[in-house]
Amino acid sequence: MRRFSMIKQKIRDVFENCPDHECIEVITSFKEKYYPTEEDKKKLKKQMLDVFWADGEFTKIEKYQLMAIEKLM
Repeated sequence: MRRFSMIKQKIRDVFENCPDHECIEVITSFKEKYYPTEEDKKKLKKQMLDVFWADGEFTKIEKYQLMAIEKLM
């Protein structure tokens, strides 16, 4: 479990300290590995919606975040 926490922190550090365009490049570089098919993209979208709706609301910022991720896919 400690190793997972260290990896999670390292990922957070990378994304918090890189410019937006670099973060986008990292995300899109894993596109074919983690969501190569239309079905994978739908599954990812559903998972994101589950997180966004966890508090019972789907805010404007969450809507825009979803739209941005969909464009990256």
